[in-house]
Amino acid sequence: MDIERNLTFILPGVGKSPDVEVIATELDGTIEFTVTVLETGGGTTDLRGLFFDLANYTRLEGLEATGDDVTGQGTGDVVNLGRGVNMNGAANPFDAAVALGTPGTGKDNIQTTSIVLTNSDGNLTLDDIANVEFGVHLTSVGDSDGPRGGAKLVATSPEAPAPISEPPAASKSAELAEIASLEPNPVLPSDITLVIEKVGTIPGGDGETNFQSPVAIKQSIYGINQNEGKIYRVNADGDGNPRLIFDAETDAPEGLLIDDREGIANMVGGNANKVYVAFTSDTLPEGADDLFSVMRLPEFEQPGIVPQDDIFLGNPFVPKFVDDLYRLEASDLEGFPIFIPKDVGIKYQIIYEYDLAGNKLANPEPIAAFEVQSSVTGHHGTGMEFTPDGKILWATGDNLPFGLNGRTGAQLEDELPSKLFIIDPDTGSVELAAKGLRNVQHLEIADYGGEDYLAFADIGGVTSEEVNIVRLDDIMDTSEIENFGWGVAEDGLSREGTFYVGGDFDPDNPLENGIAGLLGTQPPATGVAPTPEAGFIQPFAQYGRVGPGEFVASSGPVISEESFGDELTMVFGDLNLGTLFGTTDPFDMIDADVFVLNLVDENGVETTINDLAGDGTDPARADPRFFTFADGTAGVFLETTGDYYRLTEQSFYDDIA
Repeated sequence: MDIERNLTFILPGVGKSPDVEVIATELDGTIEFTVTVLETGGGTTDLRGLFFDLANYTRLEGLEATGDDVTGQGTGDVVNLGRGVNMNGAANPFDAAVALGTPGTGKDNIQTTSIVLTNSDGNLTLDDIANVEFGVHLTSVGDSDGPRGGAKLVATSPEAPAPISEPPAASKSAELAEIASLEPNPVLPSDITLVIEKVGTIPGGDGETNFQSPVAIKQSIYGINQNEGKIYRVNADGDGNPRLIFDAETDAPEGLLIDDREGIANMVGGNANKVYVAFTSDTLPEGADDLFSVMRLPEFEQPGIVPQDDIFLGNPFVPKFVDDLYRLEASDLEGFPIFIPKDVGIKYQIIYEYDLAGNKLANPEPIAAFEVQSSVTGHHGTGMEFTPDGKILWATGDNLPFGLNGRTGAQLEDELPSKLFIIDPDTGSVELAAKGLRNVQHLEIADYGGEDYLAFADIGGVTSEEVNIVRLDDIMDTSEIENFGWGVAEDGLSREGTFYVGGDFDPDNPLENGIAGLLGTQPPATGVAPTPEAGFIQPFAQYGRVGPGEFVASSGPVISEESFGDELTMVFGDLNLGTLFGTTDPFDMIDADVFVLNLVDENGVETTINDLAGDGTDPARADPRFFTFADGTAGVFLETTGDYYRLTEQSFYDDIA
């Protein structure tokens, strides 16, 4: 090569992300890239990856990238390098990609970097990267004091300058171009291990009992046996004998008829000696509308399609139109699995304030109530928390059967479904904080880096299981309603994770938003949302089907600086699989990498959650529920057995042992 040549171009920023400049220099059969973030976006950012095609596909042989910030690379149809470095949804797979730095901005914050590209034949030229697609992945994009996400920039490089030392090679075959897969990144294996230690047992774990996550109040742990309507109290360490402090059969508030799998939906501790218990009741107490707020399901009808015959027995799908999915009748559920109870109707989730008087709950006072579709095909929510400023957070589900996309009620701010409400226990006022939640069963407020966050898992349809985390201040500031995406928005799209899952109901094209009861296939993903997407909060982490057709349902999370002291930032799991997952990224990420965690007992013997729920020879579905002990350590409760355990990151466990 007798003449050094340079090629300069810009990848335009999107949203708050800045532009990125690429200067490519050809030198003796190598190419040196200088990649620089330009000060055009008005916020912060971090360079994490450079993706590019080659005009001459044969140049990939032995292709290698070196540089001070290079932490990974790949060749041949690359769209995801792992550790959060990907171009999913922004472009087709690339011929080559280079990962830069580490997740987050704690260890590095790359604004400019140099990458030297070589190959086996030492014959790279600017012609190899001319007129091809480039991509850059930026993370930590946003205002320095506000929420931050990622950005994926794409541009086509210009023509190479003359003189050309060899003729342009043929373009890569169009057969190699593929659209991004409509599913989350796969979960990743890891060498991160948790130590699990049994602490105690809540009575009733017979494999059929429905439990809520245990709750730490003051210096005690409270176990909630939902369908038996019982609450048990255990001392602070959780290792004492459980004491029954509430039995709905004898202690239910006057006027309530509690006969439901979620008879006691949830509970939280309040200020002083106050506690708040949510019941599911067939009835309201007399004069309820005059005594406290009662939130109603939408009055407008939601037509839809359900199976006519039980498709789970192998019968062909025969569509049946129903007038209102919020108010199903028993006959409407004939096509659902035979194990689904058909006792449908409207019930009430009612929150009561109690005084904690020793080992009893006393002086019940109703605060607020919410209508709920009672069928177990419906999504009831029931996530509950008590905020530092004395308010109750309450999550409602979309109140629709599985297989649908949330419909418009989930997004309409004056309707009950799929919302997060702030309840003032002193006045009984109910205020909207967020919308677009599908079925949130557990809320967790946790301190991270000196700031309070609200975290929750949201059980998905068939595309994405979400774990969301947002600053608590943003939730409590109701001047702007946070939107987590579920349900049909003003643009006609429903969102699940970072994906679109169909539009509004069309009787002539019912697959657009799902068919009730087609578990595992509905509602289908139809596209990939931009990341970040204006007006929507996208998940901190997400995962999809672990195996073909595998039923999954997210649970958790739990955040504990007392239990996770080395790599982990968060732990959550799957109700069906019993798998434990974790993240290592800071909470300002979107679509963080999800890792499968390993599990050992206190003697170092490998085990699994489902092994612990089994009989010693055969594993069993455990339905793990996560919580925090009174001392701030992480816990997991197994619904199948009633047993609860303490979780500690092994490297941290070894340090404190």
